[in-house]
Order: sequence, then C-alpha cells, then structure tokens
Amino acid sequence: ASNMRDYFDFVENELAVYAVMNMCRRDLSSQAMVAEGWCPSLYMGRLQSALTMSAARYGSDSAIPICQVIKTKGKPPTFFDTGKISEGFQSLISAYGTARYRELNPGVFSIVTFPFLFGVMFGDIGHGLLLVLVALYFIRNETSLGRQKLNEMLDMAFS
Repeated sequence: ASNMRDYFDFVENELAVYAVMNMCRRDLSSQAMVAEGWCPSLYMGRLQSALTMSAARYGSDSAIPICQVIKTKGKPPTFFDTGKISEGFQSLISAYGTARYRELNPGVFSIVTFPFLFGVMFGDIGHGLLLVLVALYFIRNETSLGRQKLNEMLDMAFS
C-alpha cells in the first residue's frame, strides 16, 4: 500500500510539472522555456529567489531562471494580499465576484459588517454559544488543524 501511495504521489507531481510546462512557450533558438505572467512588484525578489531555489533543488544547472519586467498596455489582474484573519472574509467576498484593478477591496469592509450582520441574523443565545464554542475549538487547535488537509466546508470555517 505504501508503494502505491508513493506511485500516486509521483504521478501527481509529474502531471503538475507537465501542466506547468504546457503553459510555457518553447524558444527554439536558445533552447529555453519562456513563461509570462503577472507578479506584484513587491514580490519580484521572492519570485526570483523561488525560481533559483527550485532550479538548484531539482538539479537544473543549465537552466538559469531569469525574471524580466515587460511593459504592457493590458490591465493587470486584481490581487489582494490577505493575512491570516482576512483570508476567510476575502474568500467570502471573492465568491460573489472580484473587484477590478485599482478598486477598493470590499473584503476590508466585510471584516466589520459580516460579524455584525451575522449576529443580528442569529440572535439566539444558545446558537450563539454553540458558534463561540466551535470558534474556540478552532482557535485552540489551530496548529494541528492547519497541518491537515480539510474538506472545503471545514477549510472555509477554519480559515
């Protein structure tokens, strides 16, 4: 059974590699793979170091990752940097749609309004006490639950 699990992990990793490589363009003149994408300016250093570390980790001495900033007239995608607390609220807002580039993040307002409106909707003391107990359980077991792969419903409640 252990060998079968290792085999499935290997196949899953290979499929992920091929999926990423299929997104790249092959430059025949220099025998290189070219990938284009959006990255926030603040994270360019982290991107370069992650690419360099992965090339070194997987023994790619001949392939040197190069990050270049390319000017474009296209609109960049929306990116909201979320923290541990705001991630759950942001995923709730993103379920309804994403703000356009340079628009105000509505997730910030939901941090204040959502708990208030939720409290108005569930005014029953018994139900509120039950929700507080579940929240305390999540807070107390944060590290052990954070390491586990939870199903979608528990993951949204936990984050």
